[in-house]
Amino acid sequence: MSPLSPTGASLVEPQLLAISWSDGTTLHYPLDHLRAACPCAHCQGHYEGEKPPLHKEQFRGIGLRSLDEVGSYAFQIAFTDDHGLGIYTWQHLRGLGFAEGEAPVAEPHDSFEV
Repeated sequence: MSPLSPTGASLVEPQLLAISWSDGTTLHYPLDHLRAACPCAHCQGHYEGEKPPLHKEQFRGIGLRSLDEVGSYAFQIAFTDDHGLGIYTWQHLRGLGFAEGEAPVAEPHDSFEV
């Protein structure tokens, strides 16, 4: 049996990526979740002055800048916050996806009183 790999990817909503997989499954990925799960060394705190954990709330409204295949094992995803260091392996992406209709929807920004 060959390892699972993507057969297609598209934005189905401005902040929701859909990836179709070689087993016929299509999973949905809220962009704020993907950005918070960035596997790069910087986001994972592997530098001096480790960063606090990332949370999806920090990335509400983030967009997709690019999605590039890396070899035959991953996507490198760049976001509209100018961060594009994360290489998301197929295995990592499979664990982050949601079935259609199950992906959490980000709440709209509320106004704040000062």
